[in-house]
Amino acid sequence: MRDRGSQVGFTLVELLVALVALAGLSLAAGAVAWQATSTRASLAARAEAVASLAAFSSLLHADLAQAADRRTRDADGARAGGALVLTPREQTTGGTLFELARRGQENPAGAARASVQAVRYAFAAGALTRASRPRLDRAEWGEARVLLDGVSAVSVEVYDRGQWVPFWTGNPLRPLPRAVRVSVDFGATPEGGQPDRLTQTFLLPVEDTP
Repeated sequence: MRDRGSQVGFTLVELLVALVALAGLSLAAGAVAWQATSTRASLAARAEAVASLAAFSSLLHADLAQAADRRTRDADGARAGGALVLTPREQTTGGTLFELARRGQENPAGAARASVQAVRYAFAAGALTRASRPRLDRAEWGEARVLLDGVSAVSVEVYDRGQWVPFWTGNPLRPLPRAVRVSVDFGATPEGGQPDRLTQTFLLPVEDTP
């Protein structure tokens, strides 16, 4: 029969078992906490990406929906090739995508300037940007604003005479195309895989012409 003293406390083996069990519980709790933090970060990043896409789409729609039949002049006085100028280029090549004049420029301070604004969209270093001029003519482009980043390729086409084409300068009878289609690819492309692509089509305020 064991005496009373032998029933007090834990044996070394029992303590080791308890410590191992506690360590396992701590690791499990840490894994759950890490997973929760990772999930929150992933959801926050996705929400930010969705917000950026929504802002980009809204701004591009506003620019194209208010496109004006107005050829602008650059800082040197050279006249643009058309009211909307789209130059063919490779999808992954950086540079200007297109330029246009758009109506509806806000003027809360009542400055002496036109309500039409010159706007330029460009793609460089994985970012799709938008810039504008402080004046419609004979002014340098302002600082470009990044609308989307993590972009791997961009293509822009316009709809004219029943087909999509990658260039546009227009003519006196048809200064603007009927629609613009913009496709944006995101992320690196694994070998044999396809990138995430956003394609949107925007109608322009074009009157019927012969």
